[in-house]
Amino acid sequence: MNPSPYAIVSWLNENKKHEFSVLKTDDILVDDDDEEVEVEETYSFKLKKKMLRCVVKFLGSKVECEKQLANITSYKIAAADNRVNVTGKKNLSDVPFSLKASEEKSLLLKKKNSLNSESSDDSQDENEKEFSRKLNERDTLISNLNQELLDSKNQIRQLQEEVTMYKNLANPSILSNITSLSIQVLKYLGSERERDEVRKFGNSSGHILIHESYEGKFMSLNLSNRIEIMIEEKKSPESIFRTMAKALVGDVEVWGSNNGKFMLDNYSELSAARDFLQLRGVALSEAKFKAVLRALCSECKK
Repeated sequence: MNPSPYAIVSWLNENKKHEFSVLKTDDILVDDDDEEVEVEETYSFKLKKKMLRCVVKFLGSKVECEKQLANITSYKIAAADNRVNVTGKKNLSDVPFSLKASEEKSLLLKKKNSLNSESSDDSQDENEKEFSRKLNERDTLISNLNQELLDSKNQIRQLQEEVTMYKNLANPSILSNITSLSIQVLKYLGSERERDEVRKFGNSSGHILIHESYEGKFMSLNLSNRIEIMIEEKKSPESIFRTMAKALVGDVEVWGSNNGKFMLDNYSELSAARDFLQLRGVALSEAKFKAVLRALCSECKK
């Protein structure tokens, strides 16, 4: 891409000799696509099917070239009026351009140096921007890693506190104190409904009523505690119900010799388990409930 889009050329062909024209520099044929057109250099120009030779005399914008061409034309007309033989007594290289060839080349060289300098400055700016961008990325990464580390420490501390709590709950002396305190709280502060819940405990200690709608259907406290932990750990509804179903109907042969519908119709504790879970916010749909029953029957047949 030439910095100057137009040029004044002097034709070297016999039938156009000593004539001048304004051409686009992109239409002038050069040996290399990256080569720039220069003043006082000879080039080829294709006009229709003919190849013409020309010498570049001036480079500039279209307006500048047309202005210089007008000056040349005025000069030739004045020379003709004074009966000056241009071809014999005047050399066309003496035609007064506003900028001489050497000045043109010097100007072009300055332009090139200026462009190179600007290009170097731009390159330096780009490098600085890229370096700054990478620094920002590094700082962001470090910040994110520090936050993840802090979150992990908080999670570890929370888990340690939960483990300590579970250990304390398993301590017989603490459990005894909690039980005694709970009885006193229920006795003096509990509502009739809460006292009624206590009455639902089975005759033998260690068992509780699965659901108030299913009288006589009990489950062990161990199973209840295990299910509560699974709910806290956000286990899947299917996994939680499967654990309850296998514990409530522990005979593998019963499962293996029947299908899901039979189990649903004849073992109401399974429906009680479903309602127990739904009461605690476990999203066990009817479809998932029946699918687990069918799966257990199928597995126990093997």
